[in-house]
Amino acid sequence: MASEDYEQKKAKCKPRNPCILIRKLVDLMEHPISEHATVRHLQLLNEFLNASHYAFWLRDITYIIRLYENIVRRLETISAYKRPLECLLYFSAIPPMLTKVSEALEYARDFQEYFSVLGYLILCLHDDDLKKLVLNAIKNLLEPKPPVGYCCVSVECTREAAEKSQLPAIFAQLLQVANDNLYPLLLDVMYLICQISTTVCQKILEENALEYLLQRFEPTWRERNIETRPKNPSSSDTIPHFEDTCTILWKLLRTVDRDKVNVKDPSVFALWSLQYAFRWSNICPGQRVNRNNMSALILKFMTTFPTMGFMESDLADDIAIMAMVAAGCTCRSNVQLLDDNLDFQFKKIIWVCLHFYGQSQIAELIKENEIVKAFTKCLFQEHTTRRDHIERYCQLAKIILKIMPKFLEWSMDMFFSVNGPIKILHIIEGYLIKTYDLQLLEAYIYCLSEMALLNVEDVTIILGENDTVDILIMICQKLLNSPTLSTTHQKILARSFCVLQILCNAGYMSNNEVINICISYLDRVIHPNENDPLIDVRVTACTVHLLWECILATQQLYSTFLKKGGVYVMLDITEKFTFPVKSLSLGVLADVTRKSSCIPYLITWRKCGKKLLPMLMEIFRCKTEKQCDTALKVEMSEEKHNNFWVALCHGQQITFHKTCTSKAELLESCRCRIHAILQALKVKFKERVELANEHYKLYNEKLNTDDDLTMLFAENYLSLKMCEGWLRVSKELQKEGITPVETDNDLLMERVKQIRQWKTYIQYRIELIVKNEKQTEHFHELETYTTLKEARLSDALDGLKDLSYISNCTERMFQMRKKLILSQEVDAVRVKNANFHRTICDLPFTNIYNQRISIQSNIIYEKNEEKIPFSPVSLEYDDLLHSIASQDDLSEYQLEC
Repeated sequence: MASEDYEQKKAKCKPRNPCILIRKLVDLMEHPISEHATVRHLQLLNEFLNASHYAFWLRDITYIIRLYENIVRRLETISAYKRPLECLLYFSAIPPMLTKVSEALEYARDFQEYFSVLGYLILCLHDDDLKKLVLNAIKNLLEPKPPVGYCCVSVECTREAAEKSQLPAIFAQLLQVANDNLYPLLLDVMYLICQISTTVCQKILEENALEYLLQRFEPTWRERNIETRPKNPSSSDTIPHFEDTCTILWKLLRTVDRDKVNVKDPSVFALWSLQYAFRWSNICPGQRVNRNNMSALILKFMTTFPTMGFMESDLADDIAIMAMVAAGCTCRSNVQLLDDNLDFQFKKIIWVCLHFYGQSQIAELIKENEIVKAFTKCLFQEHTTRRDHIERYCQLAKIILKIMPKFLEWSMDMFFSVNGPIKILHIIEGYLIKTYDLQLLEAYIYCLSEMALLNVEDVTIILGENDTVDILIMICQKLLNSPTLSTTHQKILARSFCVLQILCNAGYMSNNEVINICISYLDRVIHPNENDPLIDVRVTACTVHLLWECILATQQLYSTFLKKGGVYVMLDITEKFTFPVKSLSLGVLADVTRKSSCIPYLITWRKCGKKLLPMLMEIFRCKTEKQCDTALKVEMSEEKHNNFWVALCHGQQITFHKTCTSKAELLESCRCRIHAILQALKVKFKERVELANEHYKLYNEKLNTDDDLTMLFAENYLSLKMCEGWLRVSKELQKEGITPVETDNDLLMERVKQIRQWKTYIQYRIELIVKNEKQTEHFHELETYTTLKEARLSDALDGLKDLSYISNCTERMFQMRKKLILSQEVDAVRVKNANFHRTICDLPFTNIYNQRISIQSNIIYEKNEEKIPFSPVSLEYDDLLHSIASQDDLSEYQLEC
């Protein structure tokens, strides 16, 4: 009986295993019969908390999730659950424990759901203390910690689970609704979440987190109407959590990808808060670091969201005012800037912001602010000779020169009033006297070219009458003499060529040095120096474009182009470069062939065994893939006299209109220009070609089959394009169901009939070319066989063998050669084996000692035969020789080694 009572008492003992307790507790809370047994629930919950010594087990994570859901549903009516819930949240701050390492993979999906539940707890709970416990738990889970004695889930697995859960989206929504007590802790956890990966940041951005973060810069954002501007800040105001908010904004903005993430532009309401923070950072003392940070943040917003409402929020006007203050004009603001590094960085940032203003925004700002006047004052003022001041001036001048061309269209009169173009030209000329920073020179050249591209007649006259052509030519000569053509060198050359082209079109080009400069640069491109980096194709195209304009300007420049070998250079460029440059260089050659003086240069060109016609035919038959036509685009300009290859500066856009030309269209452009060159060679100047070829003997019209077939289409290119046009018209009329009038229909049918006859003729010519090629191949084959048959190759081979044998035997050179080969073979064998055969080096040989070898003669020798001694005198008679035993008898000798 006693043993039975003991067994019953043991069965009634409370289990101490937390895994059993949590399962039993959750089943009781969810069962419809026991779901209202609160006392029992609390008893088991306390037992579970007492049994959990360190943290939860990961294999129990699904029951922990269900437990949280049941407690939150009962918490509003039963306050007794609050204390156990606090204890549960304390345990949740510790990573779950593992019984084996593979559980991290087995329960990965459940662990992700666990983070989502923690996020929803913040939304469901009403007690701020409990919300803070949840935030602390998430914060502790995401923070890296030193290893502990227990086997817990690693920080990497924890962050991966948080990334794949709904936690980032929940926190983004919390930014809008969180009260001021939770907001600091929320920002701390948000920063940890943003550090997980860019994917997390993209999820947060999709929930419009930028909007909520910007709104909280202004303290009265909750009470203020959405259409009401905030009041101007005072120097005594503060913006709570300013630095933390800026840090998170930077983290999010660096991951914005407008092509992959649906990120909305910040609203005007949010930009008003941003404006409030910007003004506060400018007027509050001791906030210069935050002022620079805020300025850089605004710049990042401008580059990321170019369509934001900057003008509507008046933030653009604030930036323009601060830009004028940075330039030394304080008429509209009381802010004073110092001459130190912080304010120097502020000037750079605030001026760069002006570069990203849209055209409509610039027009309105120019009316209210004298930005160009302030910039010219800063640009042309006298500065000290201190090294640090000179370096700062150079950096600021580069920014001004990049920005100012955007404003010149609306303030050209103001720029003329301070002699801006002439001053810029004099500074560029100063580089010839005393070399200064090359990037600063590039900035001045850029400003000059953008000013010339405005097509203002007064600007062109000023540049043409102040020796701009000579100055730029000398600048280009100095740059081309440098041992290395860096990227900056190439940009300067491109911009200089652009200005020279505009002046050439205006009639200010009469200097032959322009041709020399262009050809020198193209020679440098064809034969670069050892240290030259990759040459930008756009600069080459810009050079060819200028050369094209120059040779059409005057006969003198055309003659100089021919004398300097320009035709050879153009053909080299055509052979070497891609289709955009090929199109330009072939255009130059097509215009050059309008006069017969270029014919000797054309027919005598050759490079790497390739001549003129094969090279042109190879270009003509190039193929383009239709599916790539839309992807391969080349920006070109519709406007006349504008160079469309000069968009070389970072972030710069050309101000004139652009169209897109695909590779297929470029190929068609090349084909029509090749047709023009062939017309000049074969029709227009055919006699001149024959006369020149009689002298040089280098031009050959015999081509291979591929080139012959290509030549057939190249010569008839214009006719084929006309046929293509008529067929297109006929198909379009049939497709639209339009019946032309009788006269037009007869004309159309006649044209279609002629096209079909033309098609038959072309097919006949193709068959004839192919037939001739087959006949030629057959003739060459027969000729080869005949030659082999009549060549007496066997006799010639025997003669060669005899000559080789005689030379090897008689000439000392061959003997020495054979001896050297034998010595090398012996040395090679000696390395592998010390014992080698001297005559047959490949034969393995081993020395054998103390052996007796018997050599048996084929002559029978009788020992008993009487030996006749040698006669002391030679015998006189031959018959006596037979009586003497042979002295060559090889009897059996014993040889010993």
